[in-house]
Amino acid sequence: GAQMTTTTTTTTADGNENIKANDDGGGTEAANDDGNNNRSAPFLRGSMNSGPLALVAPMAGGTLTSTPLELPRRTASAIDDANGYRRAYKVTVRDTRLDPTPIDTSDKYYERVILGGWPCMCEPGCFPPDDDEDEDGSGTTTKNRVRSRFEADLLAASNCLPPLAREKLMTSTPVWINKSQRYGPRVAPVSGRDGCFHPGAGWLVRNGMSPLKCGGVEWYDSRHYLEDCDLWGQGGVQLHELSHAWHCL
Repeated sequence: GAQMTTTTTTTTADGNENIKANDDGGGTEAANDDGNNNRSAPFLRGSMNSGPLALVAPMAGGTLTSTPLELPRRTASAIDDANGYRRAYKVTVRDTRLDPTPIDTSDKYYERVILGGWPCMCEPGCFPPDDDEDEDGSGTTTKNRVRSRFEADLLAASNCLPPLAREKLMTSTPVWINKSQRYGPRVAPVSGRDGCFHPGAGWLVRNGMSPLKCGGVEWYDSRHYLEDCDLWGQGGVQLHELSHAWHCL
């Protein structure tokens, strides 16, 4: 059946504008024109409706109630903005039925590549081209940083495994590397960033992904990998995922 979930719509009141904090921690249109330390820009004046924000929620019997939301009380010293402004939002929450039909990425094409001695399935483009811009001026292109780090980490993780475990995992657990990967409901897909191990095919199918990834380690965003790959030292994140695989054999 259809999945029951809660959706939240967040919009700024009347045009995503800033308002100035009042003593009561809230803010109204008058705060932009009170003449006291008035540094508000012209586009702020009259941009906000006065009155409390409201949370709209279903109650028994299908009726809706509105509960005023008070902005949290904050002192001037607690306001991060140097000009003393706070951004106000109106949030509406409703129960709704989300169409569970998944975004279908089950036919994505992957190339078989050996990295650090480990069998990998790589989406074309997951390692930027050779002529990619030298982003940090180091003389090393993005391709070399991403691919070389995968190779070094997989080799380091492999060397940490007992020989019999390494031999078994190399045949059972390929590493899937994506340029990008979305999954979940087509109307609100998730853009994956990190890595995981897939212990079963059911979740993959429900989320529109290929069941062939069952039993494999997957990295959803090859560029983002560089942000987390030092978490447990050289090869640590790869060894972490391969440990999940070992416990599922």
